[in-house]
Amino acid sequence: MDIFLKIIDMVFGSDGQFTLGDKIMFGVFIFLLAILIIWPLARFYYKRYFPMEKKISDHSESIKTLETNSDCINHSKRIEKSEGSLQRIDNKLNYISGMLEAMRLTPKGEDDLLRAHSPIKLTEKGEELMRISFATECLNKHSELFFEIIKSKKPQNGSDVDQNSFDIIVEYYNNETFSAVRAYVFEHPNFDGSAINDSLMMKLIAIKLRQMFLDVYPGFEEEIQEKSE
Repeated sequence: MDIFLKIIDMVFGSDGQFTLGDKIMFGVFIFLLAILIIWPLARFYYKRYFPMEKKISDHSESIKTLETNSDCINHSKRIEKSEGSLQRIDNKLNYISGMLEAMRLTPKGEDDLLRAHSPIKLTEKGEELMRISFATECLNKHSELFFEIIKSKKPQNGSDVDQNSFDIIVEYYNNETFSAVRAYVFEHPNFDGSAINDSLMMKLIAIKLRQMFLDVYPGFEEEIQEKSE
């Protein structure tokens, strides 16, 4: 308080009377004092923190650009597609490995389950295994989806349908679509003297799917031939 009074006395005199000129001078004094205090603070902020905020802003814009960059999006899609392809390859390798194991374990081989015709079909025993393992039920439930997938592959002959059916079962067998079949195989590793496993069931289901498709679309090969002429 004493310091403030001394400043007033120095600026306006000792009588303590404020004239209009005194008020103007006091205002100018406060303004200059504010500049002397604020200016160093502003310079300190500008030199120390403004560049940092600008860098943060630039990094934020870079992140937004990366998120919306079409190349990055395309790379992500390619990675997802590659992961899907690797999964299908892994499924096929597991299938081949399982089939070799099935050939070693099955006492009577596949003769009891498959009929050596052209094309190969299921025997009555194979059909019964399909029924009690819920494989036929699962196929019937999802047949429309599987048929559409086969047609989208544009098969040129029965062999293509056979391959398409195999690819579908390899892709869908390990998810919920055939969970009931996998549970049956786990609980019943032997069926009427024949050892069974998931790989053998995948083969039976694929053959059954191919036959179901050909039964529903018996003239598809003729339709392809007509379109090509």
